[in-house]
Amino acid sequence: ARIRTLAELTRLLPANVYLSEADISEDGVTLTGWADSASGLLALLGSSPQFRNPEFLSAITKNNDGKELFRIHMQLTGGQQ
Repeated sequence: ARIRTLAELTRLLPANVYLSEADISEDGVTLTGWADSASGLLALLGSSPQFRNPEFLSAITKNNDGKELFRIHMQLTGGQQ
């Protein structure tokens, strides 16, 4: 399941999104990272049949380089395309 989840994240996330942490458990995924714009990530992740109810765990903040730092959690559905 972890390989499938990582493959789906690789497929979905744009090239300007960088993950510093991806915690994958049996029922959920928590992603920590930065992006040029993090606001659209919830809709992008929610469009996958493998993920459900993505939500930000904390407010989006900007680092010194202007990148948006984010922390997102979502549930795994086990669905495949």
